[in-house]
Amino acid sequence: MTLTIPIKNDILLISAEDTDFLLSKQPLSMCEETTVSSAEHRTGAFLLEGIMKTKVCYKCKEVKSILEFRQYKSGVNKGYYHSYCKECKRKYDTTPWVKTRQRIMSRCYYEKNSSYYKRGIKNFLTARDTKYLWFRDKAYEMVKPSIDRRNPKKDYTLENCRYLELLENKKRKE
Repeated sequence: MTLTIPIKNDILLISAEDTDFLLSKQPLSMCEETTVSSAEHRTGAFLLEGIMKTKVCYKCKEVKSILEFRQYKSGVNKGYYHSYCKECKRKYDTTPWVKTRQRIMSRCYYEKNSSYYKRGIKNFLTARDTKYLWFRDKAYEMVKPSIDRRNPKKDYTLENCRYLELLENKKRKE
């Protein structure tokens, strides 16, 4: 049986009728150099093993080698590649407002022994919101900027948060 399937990056775009053929675990020859030995079903898409050599970075819009992208190691996306390259990820993750948001997320959701998690404090700040706060409060001029909630009983929201010097923030808590 021959099957013609359109390809976009590393994903086969197939109809519902053709999924039975791929799930039957039969080898699928795509062209001379590429063979898919097994296809894994993931919400109507199939990952091609060994076909992708390049990928377009979502952030910088450059075509780069697949080795420039990180691959998901677990979860639903296991085996798929991140949408942006390692270099862009490094640039994005090192901005101070993104680091602030990551620490907030860690306190509120990931550290189960955190007092924030136990009190049920939630984060409603996006990366764009923390960037806005960073420049609004001129945190770039501070020696050690620290995010502060005006009302410590309320959640992390744009109206409730501000940047303060770390020493000033510590004094507030005492």
